[in-house]
Amino acid sequence: MSDDAAVSLESRARDLLERAYRLHLEGAIGPAITSYRSSLTLAPTALGHTLLAAALARDGRVDEAIAECREALRKDPDFGNAWSDLGAYYMEKGEGDRAAKCLARARGKTHFERAHTVHENLGRAHWRQGLFMRALDELRRAVLLEPRNLQAKKAIREITRNFN
Repeated sequence: MSDDAAVSLESRARDLLERAYRLHLEGAIGPAITSYRSSLTLAPTALGHTLLAAALARDGRVDEAIAECREALRKDPDFGNAWSDLGAYYMEKGEGDRAAKCLARARGKTHFERAHTVHENLGRAHWRQGLFMRALDELRRAVLLEPRNLQAKKAIREITRNFN
């Protein structure tokens, strides 16, 4: 394949990924999943697999989302978003210990689109485990990184309400 053809494929894959993301944000999950998969066929990336996982999870297909996160991590083991999302999906399945392990790994990674989410997810995992002080620490970190994070702020209020 020539360099021009490779650039063209990557450009088409990027366009499809952006289209999929817009569809995802608009709530058109089925078409978003199709576009994510088309993009990944042309140029598989950790981000693409992670975004596909998010769409699958939103569609209630958590086991498939977990598989996509695992694929993302095969592409880039340092992709923090994939570790964070993987932890969130395990939490959704009620596997708190497994979730906490993934989220703890995410915390040490460098490649993030939204670094505050790992702290929010880890805080929620600790909360479910009954580790309230750890939960508060992580949730407060999430708010420091993203002061508009209303979910983390709400969780902090709920946890501290239990102590009063």
